[in-house]
Amino acid sequence: MSKKSISEKLAKRKYKKPSRFIYTIYKTIMLDMVAKKYKPNFHIIDDVNDCDGPCFVIFNHLSRIDHAYIMGATYPRVTNMLAGCNEFYRTKFSFIFGLNKVIPKKQYTADTLPIRAVSKIIKQGGCVTFAPEGLASDFGGNKPIVPGTSKMFKHFKVPVYLCYLEGQYLQNTKVCLDERYGETHATMSILFTKEDVERLSVQEMDDIINEKFRRDEYAWNKEKKIKWQTNGRICHRLEDLCYKCPKCGSEFTMKGEGDK
Repeated sequence: MSKKSISEKLAKRKYKKPSRFIYTIYKTIMLDMVAKKYKPNFHIIDDVNDCDGPCFVIFNHLSRIDHAYIMGATYPRVTNMLAGCNEFYRTKFSFIFGLNKVIPKKQYTADTLPIRAVSKIIKQGGCVTFAPEGLASDFGGNKPIVPGTSKMFKHFKVPVYLCYLEGQYLQNTKVCLDERYGETHATMSILFTKEDVERLSVQEMDDIINEKFRRDEYAWNKEKKIKWQTNGRICHRLEDLCYKCPKCGSEFTMKGEGDK
């Protein structure tokens, strides 16, 4: 008998709400051990735990450990997270993702598997979390949400919460993979009630989400004046982002080393 591929295993996996015991262990590791060093601050305006039925929680995607903040903002409610299919091919994620019933989603293409999985979770009264932008920020700003996001909300007709993240990009930038320590925030609030979802059009909901996601990490930090530990490498590989000289306009002539 031939060995099943990862794709075949994901397609045949049964998706349901995760075990509270396993979920709590994962949350403890990710939040209390990993994210704690980033000084996370949680601000709960509307608590997802007060929602008796199924719901969605969406978040602006700033870094590779954003899901730790989402778990912190939603706990003790267990949630099912959507993650890119490529992450399930990484050994360090595939096992724990399987235990926590994380739902795989192919990027840049229509994919029926996550819709079927989400449907099952919602019918079980569960909570599904995901980042509508699809990919983490490249430069500390927001990306437009993936088309079809609000159409899915209209289909399921359940409340949608927003967990707005601040500072996470500055702790894990795309140009330099160093872990930087400063101060991070996660604010949870209701974005669309069930009545809002039924009343608003898909375009209106898309516009609201894109406006709520508007973000500039560097402008925010300029105002907050949070000191980040950069180990003297704040400009390391910054030419990958700032590839055009602001004086003469020449491209690919910049070089970032240390703090210059």
